[in-house]
Amino acid sequence: MLDGEIAAPPALTEGEYRQADLAVRAACAAELLGEFVWLTNNDRMEVNVNVQPHGLDLDFADPGAVDAAFRAWWPKSDRWAELVEDEWWEEDEADLHRLDDETLAKVLTEFEEHNLEQARSGAWAMGDIDDYDIDDDPQPRFPGDQLVVFLGRDVFDTVTAQVADGSGGVAPPAYGIGLPVDVSDDDYGFQACLLLVGAGSVGIVTIDASA
Repeated sequence: MLDGEIAAPPALTEGEYRQADLAVRAACAAELLGEFVWLTNNDRMEVNVNVQPHGLDLDFADPGAVDAAFRAWWPKSDRWAELVEDEWWEEDEADLHRLDDETLAKVLTEFEEHNLEQARSGAWAMGDIDDYDIDDDPQPRFPGDQLVVFLGRDVFDTVTAQVADGSGGVAPPAYGIGLPVDVSDDDYGFQACLLLVGAGSVGIVTIDASA
C-alpha cells in the first residue's frame, strides 16, 4: 500500500522534452523505413537508433583530440560489446574509421539508392508496378517511394539534431563500420554502423540489410 499522497512525476525541462521528441521520431522513422525495404519475400531491413552519453570532455576546436578520445572510448562502450556479442563482426574486424564530408555524403546517397532499389523490387513482387529492367533510366515510380527517401534522410537528420547540442555549431564528426558499403555478388546484403559524435552523446545507427 502507498502511504500518503503520490508524488507528482518529475517535470522535464524544455531541452529534455525536445530530446524525448527527437528520440521517438528517430525510432519511428527507422522502424517505418525498415518495413518498406524488402530484402527477400520474408525479410525486411532493420534499422536501429541508439543515442547514449559518452561522458567525454570533448573540445571541438581540437578535432584531433576529439578523434583520439572517441576512438579510445568506443571499444569500451556497451554498444560496441553488444554488436560484437551479436556477431555483427569479429572483434578484430570492427574497424572504426572517420568519414569525411564527401564520404559521408556518398554513404547517405548509396544508402538511399539501396533502399529505393529494394523497395521497388518489393513493390514489383506485390504487383504494385509492372515488370521493369534494372537498367531502366529513370526507374519506375512505386507507391511510397518518396516516403522511403524522406524516412532515410529523417533518421540521419534527427539523430544529428539529438547529438548536436553543445557542439558550438560544429557538425558532429561521423564514423563508420562497414561504410561505405562494399557488397559483392556473393554477399547476402550487408551490416553497417554509422556513429555521430556530439559534445555529450553519440548517435549510433545500425543497419542490418543482410538476408
